[in-house]
Amino acid sequence: MIKKGVVKEAHKEYIIVQVDKKTSCGHCKTCTEDGKFSEEFVIKTKRNFKVGETIEIEISDNSLLKFGALIYIIPILFLFVGYFIGGLIGLSEGKKILLSFLSMVACFYGIHIFDKFFGAYILSKKITIR
Repeated sequence: MIKKGVVKEAHKEYIIVQVDKKTSCGHCKTCTEDGKFSEEFVIKTKRNFKVGETIEIEISDNSLLKFGALIYIIPILFLFVGYFIGGLIGLSEGKKILLSFLSMVACFYGIHIFDKFFGAYILSKKITIR
């Protein structure tokens, strides 16, 4: 996946890039100038960029599949595993359902903590600047 973005901040060891919205949304012209950006990426780089410079970033399809699995598939697996464990330890139906949802929430919380401490580092390793 290749996206165009604008360098919002340029520091010695990293840059912050605001990425344009997808093409279907980016061309409707109803957003303000600030509203045309969808997300920000913190990218570790040794190259010198200037604020306002337009760059292209590329994230490999393999990396996108891994991120998608982490965010969408693994929590559902935790939901089923929580229900299964509840059955193994002899909980009632309502408690098994509660345990399954609690395990899914714990998974989302774990992903959030992981992203907070390691997300920018891992993502910066997966992004190529063109």
